[in-house]
Amino acid sequence: MRLISVSKSAAAASVMLAAAALTHSPAAAENVTFISNQMTGEVRASNLVGVVVTNKAGDTVGDINDVVFASDGQVSVYIIGVGGVLGIGEKNVAVPFSAVTLTTDKDMKRTAVLDVTKDALETAPTYSSERTTFEKVEDGAAGLATAASQKAKELKDKMTAPAPATPPK
Repeated sequence: MRLISVSKSAAAASVMLAAAALTHSPAAAENVTFISNQMTGEVRASNLVGVVVTNKAGDTVGDINDVVFASDGQVSVYIIGVGGVLGIGEKNVAVPFSAVTLTTDKDMKRTAVLDVTKDALETAPTYSSERTTFEKVEDGAAGLATAASQKAKELKDKMTAPAPATPPK
């Protein structure tokens, strides 16, 4: 199993390095304004994943599994995980950005409020997205790593198997 993780990471790093090499443009960097601080009111997408989603009655109806951005950079959709136990049997449902209100409780814990019932979310259509090129490459690398691991095991088994007995003459 460790071989798969390493191989996936290596493939991912290779893809990212290749993409960076192809898109690197020193001239473009001169026109970039670098940001040193997060501004008040800004929220990083990584801080939204896992946030509990409640309805207006305060009932937990799911949690944010992902955030989808439109081509203009604005958040367009929250992907809410609903149903299941500990992520098993859970399905993803997409809701528009405008339907969710982010709040912070008295303990400074962030929550998301969505004005729907748990039943409405559980019967909503499952969200599916087109897999990115990176995800496809990552899956391919995992498949190659699995095949290589299986082949290595076969070769090892052949090398350690006892030689067939030769009949006496």
